[in-house]
Amino acid sequence: MNPEYIFCDEIGSPEQAKSILDAASKGVTFVASCHGTDLEDVKRKKHFAELFDREIFRTVCILSYEGEKRKCTVRL
Repeated sequence: MNPEYIFCDEIGSPEQAKSILDAASKGVTFVASCHGTDLEDVKRKKHFAELFDREIFRTVCILSYEGEKRKCTVRL
């Protein structure tokens, strides 16, 4: 198999982050989700820091609530 895109739900371990790094080095593009209070919280997680340092993710969508209304903020 030679996937162009891989979708991941809730990356949460160093092993998963390493697998993403390995596949990204072979040209695979990722769409992934994770939990955090904000983008800086996610970036502080050790296994995510390297993913951001190597620019694996170029676009970030932050899902949040304003009152009862859902909000999506996109950062490039």
